[in-house]
Amino acid sequence: MYYNKLRKIKNKKGAIELSIGTVVIIVLAMSMLILGIILIKNIFGTATGAIKEIDQGVKNELNKLFSENQDKVLVLYPDSGIIKLEQGSQDEGFVVAIRNTDNLLTKTFSYRVEKDGIGSCGTQHPLDSGKASIIVGSIGSGITLNAGNIMENPSHVRLGISDTAPTCTFRLKITANDGSTDLPPAYMDIEILPK
Repeated sequence: MYYNKLRKIKNKKGAIELSIGTVVIIVLAMSMLILGIILIKNIFGTATGAIKEIDQGVKNELNKLFSENQDKVLVLYPDSGIIKLEQGSQDEGFVVAIRNTDNLLTKTFSYRVEKDGIGSCGTQHPLDSGKASIIVGSIGSGITLNAGNIMENPSHVRLGISDTAPTCTFRLKITANDGSTDLPPAYMDIEILPK
């Protein structure tokens, strides 16, 4: 009888050790999963991040976007089509780049950034209410490109969001012209986040 009690105690001790080991493995696995998610978010988080400055990395991304589609004339970066700006942010935005797809002729391009849709911003567009503004880059003209060339210095469209802007999403439309023909428009959604 004493032997049976001792055996039961040993079995319980083994069961407790097994369950503690299982808990430790689960905690370590969850920690690795969370760290992996954070790493992936940091790597791909710039896809919707507003552009503060045009550096060589941005130019490389623009070249990559143009190389993926040889017929593309107008490219916006980030290419996700949306940027997220906090209330009160200034001088952040997106990049407009143009390529002359003509193989023979030099062309002079222009572009214009204008409001398109109110989105979830209520009854008045933030650009009309003064809650958002295009600081620089709303119009680009006289962009002369030789046949097959891309803008050497892409245009940085910088936005200003007031501290009292509503948290919402609105759309900007970017239209371009090659001197004689209107090109298909591109769109950029602006999501205003709370501070």
